[in-house]
Amino acid sequence: MSEGQILVLDPTGSDPDAEHQALRECGPATLVDILGMRASSVSDLALLKQLLTSKNVSKDGRAHWPAFTETVATWPPALWVAVENMFTAYGKDHSRLRRMVGQRHRPGHHHPADDPQQLAHIREGRCTWQDVVEETLRHQPAVKHLPLRYARTDIPLPDGQTIKAGEAILASYAAANRHPDWHKDADRFDATRPSMEHLAFGHGVHFCLGAPLARLEVATALRLLFERLPDAQLATERTALKRLRASSATDTSVPMRLRPLSSH
Repeated sequence: MSEGQILVLDPTGSDPDAEHQALRECGPATLVDILGMRASSVSDLALLKQLLTSKNVSKDGRAHWPAFTETVATWPPALWVAVENMFTAYGKDHSRLRRMVGQRHRPGHHHPADDPQQLAHIREGRCTWQDVVEETLRHQPAVKHLPLRYARTDIPLPDGQTIKAGEAILASYAAANRHPDWHKDADRFDATRPSMEHLAFGHGVHFCLGAPLARLEVATALRLLFERLPDAQLATERTALKRLRASSATDTSVPMRLRPLSSH
């Protein structure tokens, strides 16, 4: 892609919502700097789905990314692209490994304990805990940017630009999940919305095998937590929570004020 406009992703993740908005405003795909490495960040829903299912896009950096050796020597998230397993396999190797293993992938960062309106929706039957999980996955996916994929051929984009063969591609799931062409009032968390479709578990052949288990685990944990502790609340402001890493919505800790049911 053209280097005329490069958006530097904040390594601290201090304001992800503003960053995702900036990505969408730059067009279907834009060149970004992620911890010193450049890639084409894709935040347009239709384009991202197309690339995630295209045979002209690979996850095997060793085979299809000329900058692989130089980059993994110094790039902090190198493990994401250097590991040799199903996650980075392409073609027949991926199909073979996918039959053997699975992954877990849990949503995070929207806290029902700090949202009385959503809790009221659940308790009054307007939505379920499964709905809360799906809306959390849409609104705050556990992985906001998933590195990396690579163009095997030149890929023309809707705005006239081109991702050139050998260039890296960053799947920006969080920005795509809130694309205004996909969901009405997409920045608002609403467990009662009619459609909560999202890309939090990926798309295409690399769709997360552990998605059903992750959904079941989180919905069950939330249901049991609020059955046992119906008045549980966050013990700090949501803005004070610190994320594990900039590319994720996982908090390092979630302080809670617990008010258990009386035993009498």
